[in-house]
Amino acid sequence: MEYDVVIVGGGPSGLATAIRLKQLNSELNICLLEKASEIGAHILSGNVFETRALDELIPGWKELDSPIKTMANLVASSCSKKS
Repeated sequence: MEYDVVIVGGGPSGLATAIRLKQLNSELNICLLEKASEIGAHILSGNVFETRALDELIPGWKELDSPIKTMANLVASSCSKKS
């Protein structure tokens, strides 16, 4: 097969690159290479992340059937310094 773009790594940067390229030109033939058993296998397991970049990349993703189901609550913590 021939590809217009080959992206090595299916982590956050590789996935974002592939998505953005398809948004800019849906005719591109893109190959995304990942060493894990499936794309994104290492990035979402127990991860807590800021969704701002996802909001910018895929507006309305929360209304889609995304695999992200649990919203985390911000917990304030304090550290005490011993003198």
